[in-house]
Amino acid sequence: VDGLTLKLSGTDSDKETSAAVNAEYSQDSFIGSVEVQHVTKAGKGQTIGDNINLAASAGLDGLAVGGELKYNTTSAQVVEYNAGFEYSADGFTGGIKSTNNNSVIQADLFHLYSSSISYGISATYGTKDHARDFTIAASNQIDDNTYVKIVGNTGSSTVTASWQQNLPASGFQYAIAAAFDASKLS
Repeated sequence: VDGLTLKLSGTDSDKETSAAVNAEYSQDSFIGSVEVQHVTKAGKGQTIGDNINLAASAGLDGLAVGGELKYNTTSAQVVEYNAGFEYSADGFTGGIKSTNNNSVIQADLFHLYSSSISYGISATYGTKDHARDFTIAASNQIDDNTYVKIVGNTGSSTVTASWQQNLPASGFQYAIAAAFDASKLS
């Protein structure tokens, strides 16, 4: 079948042994996968779990939506689920996604202002612990080999600035960065 890929994999470590079969189907605007996984405790043959992992995403005209689901057949429970969407147009990309079983929601916006200037913001919210985090970043490409970047984050209260210079004739690259804890400014 055109667009179908099958993969067999396995691991063997001191803690566990696993085997998996993965089927992935991909077309122009769609990708989906199904994985069946069996995990046992190493040396004991005790089953930790059999998982069925499902993931899919579809996109059209700058809009993409997707999700994932992991079901443990041993415990008969959904053990992981997440979803997200993204939209891109005219140098802007924005999206919302969930992680950790929808316990963390993240919204992102990126703008390519010009061929040399870009900036982005990201906001994260914990639905269970109500933790909030906000990051803003900007980048300016001064010339073909020189970049200046700055990032600020409320979760760690840090601001980081960097200068990166590429020297193509020598293959050498260097960067200078500085960071400070904004919570100590008082």
